[in-house]
Amino acid sequence: MITYKGVSADEIADSIIKAKQLVYSLTSDPEIISHIERLTDEDIKDVRTAETQAELAHTIRSKLIGVFIFANEFFKTHGALDTNNTARGVAYDLMRWEAMAGARSLVMTQTDIAIEKHLQAFPQPTEEQLIEFYKNAPPAFMQRFGIEHDLKDGDGFSDDIGKFFEENILPHVKDFQQKDEFGMYGYGIIGDIYAAEKDKRKVGFMFECSVECAQHLAKTLPDYKIISSKDEVVKAKTNTALKKRDKKSPHKKLSL
Repeated sequence: MITYKGVSADEIADSIIKAKQLVYSLTSDPEIISHIERLTDEDIKDVRTAETQAELAHTIRSKLIGVFIFANEFFKTHGALDTNNTARGVAYDLMRWEAMAGARSLVMTQTDIAIEKHLQAFPQPTEEQLIEFYKNAPPAFMQRFGIEHDLKDGDGFSDDIGKFFEENILPHVKDFQQKDEFGMYGYGIIGDIYAAEKDKRKVGFMFECSVECAQHLAKTLPDYKIISSKDEVVKAKTNTALKKRDKKSPHKKLSL
């Protein structure tokens, strides 16, 4: 079965169809209709008939994500309101494969203006509705992981951040990149960015990827300790992939 971020191709195709049906049921605004109709029957067919995960990821990345990112407010606002008693399910189905995740231009588009005007005709979700909506939303498929390292001011190590990834991480995640299961990477906070105590803010080489990708890195880089955003060590090929860190466990020191 071909999947994208853990969701089957058929489920993705069905979620697109339901998303379009929801739009048609809620608005006749020509700008919004024109935008959602960028998702063509041919695109949906390409999703269903993809023969590899890489092919499916390419179709989603090149044809679908851009449409849904700019319709983010439409689906999440109606999802929080559960408009027509169906909108929440539609939004959650899209969120399962992260259809609306990713960066977008901050420039206001005609579609943004049309959606903003459309939503003014509906009640704004209350704080309680928003909390409930996000509390019950599907968990993010992409998570933050990293290799802890304390970068001291002025130690010159920042020049080697790119080199570290190019030599130690990127060669091992090419297959995951093709499947959109390895994304942003750099140097920064791995753990809880809101931790009140500074020493609890784990920092180092951080990256966003799937759990499977993190497990793969734990296997291929046994000398390094891959930790999750919850400060748990990622273990390769175990039923319990994440285990609370053993503070005394020996691992390779970063000394680039």
